[in-house]
Amino acid sequence: MSRGDRPVVRFAVVTAQPHLTEWEKQCIQQLEHVGAEATMHIWTNDLLNRPIHAYRFDFILLLTNECEGNWGGTPLGVWSFVWGANPSSIDTLGWWEVYRKEPIVHVSLWQDHQLVQEGQFRTIQHSIAQNRRRILQTVAAWPALYLQKRLAEHGLEHRKSLEVFENRAFETPTFFKKRLMDVKVGARKVKVFFDRMFRDEYWNVGIIERPIAHIIQEEDFDITWFARKKNSYYADPFGWIDGEHVNILVEEMKIAEPNGFISTCAYSMKEKRFIQSPERKLVRPHHLSYPYLFQYDGVHYCIPESAENKEVNLYRYEPQNRQWQQERTLLREIQALDATVIQCDDRWWLFCTVARQGTEEHNDSLHLFYADDLHGEWKAHPLNPVKVDVCSSRGAGTPFHSDGKWYRPAQDCSNTYGGRIVLNEIIELTPSLYEEVVVRAIEPDKESAYPDGYHTLSKVGEYTLIDGKRQFYHWATLFINGRNGGSSDCVINDHLIKKGTEMMRLKHALAERMSSMGKENNLDLVRFIIAAFVMYFHAFHIAGGEHSHELLRVILFFFISGFFVYASFERWGSVKGFVRARCVRLFPGMVVLMFVTLFFIGPIVTDKSIMSYMTDTKTWEYLLGVTIVFLQQELPGVFTNNPYPNVVNGSLWTLQLELVYYASIVILSLLQLTKPRVLIMLLVFTYILHYLSLPIGETYISLYRVFLLGMLCFVYKENIPIRHTFAFGSVLVLLVFWNHPWFHELFIFFGSYLTLYAIYVRKLIVPWSRLLGNCSYGVFLFGYPVQQSVQHFLPEISAGQNFIISLPFACLFALLSWLFVERKVFQYYKRNHLRTDKTANSRIEQPMLK
Repeated sequence: MSRGDRPVVRFAVVTAQPHLTEWEKQCIQQLEHVGAEATMHIWTNDLLNRPIHAYRFDFILLLTNECEGNWGGTPLGVWSFVWGANPSSIDTLGWWEVYRKEPIVHVSLWQDHQLVQEGQFRTIQHSIAQNRRRILQTVAAWPALYLQKRLAEHGLEHRKSLEVFENRAFETPTFFKKRLMDVKVGARKVKVFFDRMFRDEYWNVGIIERPIAHIIQEEDFDITWFARKKNSYYADPFGWIDGEHVNILVEEMKIAEPNGFISTCAYSMKEKRFIQSPERKLVRPHHLSYPYLFQYDGVHYCIPESAENKEVNLYRYEPQNRQWQQERTLLREIQALDATVIQCDDRWWLFCTVARQGTEEHNDSLHLFYADDLHGEWKAHPLNPVKVDVCSSRGAGTPFHSDGKWYRPAQDCSNTYGGRIVLNEIIELTPSLYEEVVVRAIEPDKESAYPDGYHTLSKVGEYTLIDGKRQFYHWATLFINGRNGGSSDCVINDHLIKKGTEMMRLKHALAERMSSMGKENNLDLVRFIIAAFVMYFHAFHIAGGEHSHELLRVILFFFISGFFVYASFERWGSVKGFVRARCVRLFPGMVVLMFVTLFFIGPIVTDKSIMSYMTDTKTWEYLLGVTIVFLQQELPGVFTNNPYPNVVNGSLWTLQLELVYYASIVILSLLQLTKPRVLIMLLVFTYILHYLSLPIGETYISLYRVFLLGMLCFVYKENIPIRHTFAFGSVLVLLVFWNHPWFHELFIFFGSYLTLYAIYVRKLIVPWSRLLGNCSYGVFLFGYPVQQSVQHFLPEISAGQNFIISLPFACLFALLSWLFVERKVFQYYKRNHLRTDKTANSRIEQPMLK
């Protein structure tokens, strides 16, 4: 079959499950993009045992390791992935490498039993999920790339072999190893966090008085380093000979400035020293680095990295005024890193790696472009990325020709960015194929001033330029340049960590996390923890004591309520829908609470007779509490001898405030007073009233400012950064002021920030977290009467013992209330009312604290 002049290749896909994962879909889509046609999806042993050759597939793509079959006759064979140097299941992709602290994750693609594609990825030692996501995102393109290459070389040649695949037995992590892994990853996260705050790195440039070709054989060489400057670092040296001097272009980065720029300095070949301090030559509003230099037709050209600007620009040197003028743009809309150009076989070739969206790992995938003329049209190589190897992909200086062979310097970023330089020998370089092999590694001298890495090696006549890295820890790193500490395995001169881009990313951090995470956040878990937090503080006065920080429970309660309830109001878009949803959430649980306390707990613990208890007017007045407006805290003879006597539902007063604050949202909306400036003025006004200590409504005003702060945080969600350093700083401030009179005022801000951080920093995999969130309101409601009951029967226990004993019983009541009453009401509401409000969100928002 054919589609025009292009053959249609038919293939079957074998997966472990009937539903395709995202990366499996990407594999299929990219194969279809190059002309293949998926004709069967296989996931059961029944299908595998059929005579597959009867379907006349051109090849079979295995996307699972757990399969077996007896297949033959497919022209292009059976393709399969092997995960890891010691093959493992796709389910444990990257797991064993993190466990054993191996620097590289090896992945390969096989046609039958022949290796056709392989790649090496840097192991992110503190995140298994990041490893998996990044690797699968890259290898999804491999089958399509190999199909292109295979068809170009051999077409659909027929095979006669019969391939037999059997299930492999992969090592499965034991329970002990999983727990040990949790400890290891946790410790590494702490180290990464510490490094990003306090570790920095300094780069400097040097010169070797040897031709670059001699580096292939020489193990040791002397480097003359540029004199170190206190407030700047220099990297990526490229140069040319000018009389008795070597003119050198470098990237310069100043501590006080957010962007790197290109500077020039000079080395005297006669005096054998650097004779000129760096002078700015090329400055742009965005970050510049890696000023790749080459000569063509007697003219010096430079291609500085400007990935942040998404362009690859060509600059021409004007000797009359000693300035660089932009001549043209070679590539657009591409974040090309360390673009390197050579002329070979009457063609121009451009090598680079490309920054990938959503990851800081841009060092493993080599991309290639070519043109017939330097100023002509540049085309992407059909096999891009032509190589995937974090050990030898990213450019590291000038490719050079020696003994009839081309060598391309590249960075080895497997352990750290710019850890060492490797030399690749280019084996094949054509518009349809590319192949290179590593022939030499250049290790940094551990005894030198720059022992931690090299990442540029460039040719300049009979000299060679190089740069070196030294890592160090310093407390001031936290405040330098607005960076998140040191580079910590990231590119220090990379466009993603410069101040301007970092601040722009931070500006949208919370909004982006809310959008990208959706329901996959930690809100349910945080709601349950705060409900338990409320019970913990209640335990102190129920047991007859007090806690100096009891106010913390209501501060978090009203902040998180203000944030998410106002978010709920914004999503509903109507007062009617908002009020109805609030009622559906609040009152069913209240009905169950009234029933349990009145007819179950009350009769058991009252010191009156059942008849006297049931006929007392206070008993039936208590039922008015279901409205929340008319709360009755006492039942006849109930808890009369407790340290905190007579009170059955001591936590429900906060629900009264909740209703008032809900009403304030509605009123402000109707009066069109929900603009940010108005809310800020209202917050300032409530602070003034709070510090005036008015005797009327002091509690309402004091806690309303917390509720307003939550509303404002939602309004300004695009300006709130969710960042580890800010969370660490918040914890530090609270610890310093723990026993200070200002602690509670500071906690309103820093504790609230930590709450948002806990919700949106990263999804934690906790069993039954959604159920815990649904039961959090019930834990809040039933916690107080349960704690009073425990104290009634066990009067000698401490506050901590009261909390530990009461929490499971409160959870039990909450679970029963949720399963048999509250959830039923929600389901009824969804069926009969939710569909009628077209502006409503499909999910019923639940009280965030409760």
